[in-house]
Amino acid sequence: NFVMVMDYIKDGDLRRFLDNTLITFQGKLKQLKSITEGLKAIHQKGLVHRDLHPGNILVSNSEIQIMYYITDLGLSQPANYQKQKGKIFGVLPYVAPEVLKGGYYSPASDVYAFAIIAYELFAQRYPYSELDLSDEDLAIAVCRGERPKLDELKIPQLLKDLIKKCWAVDPEQRPTATELTNTLSI
Repeated sequence: NFVMVMDYIKDGDLRRFLDNTLITFQGKLKQLKSITEGLKAIHQKGLVHRDLHPGNILVSNSEIQIMYYITDLGLSQPANYQKQKGKIFGVLPYVAPEVLKGGYYSPASDVYAFAIIAYELFAQRYPYSELDLSDEDLAIAVCRGERPKLDELKIPQLLKDLIKKCWAVDPEQRPTATELTNTLSI
């Protein structure tokens, strides 16, 4: 069993922060880089988060800087843990299609969740909100390749391409958290 003790984060989670704060494009890039750095640290410890979504990213907004903390590691498991195949944890729409199909969680499934968060950050709305689907129908749509619409976003094509790589159907085609951090550091 693990116990984590953390500072009190008065600004709440990323979802609340996004709802209440106007963030510049550069600020959003910094947010993404910070999230990838946290994900990279989790993966370097040999863990998979399994429940990455804006509600599990806390934001500390001080006068000096904004800090992001990936929290709620209660569902995290070693990356090579394969005893819970077919069990789905996490929040739709952040659960990767391979997991929805009964596969294992992996670092690549966390990267998929990151891509959905990145979309949400730039679109400034909940992913798939334009589709009036039940959770079951959304899961089926995601497994069939449905992804949020990037064409309408006013962001550089390079960033759209990066998000597309992160939510690729084949988890082997997704970049690692380290690769994401390096790309966003440019």
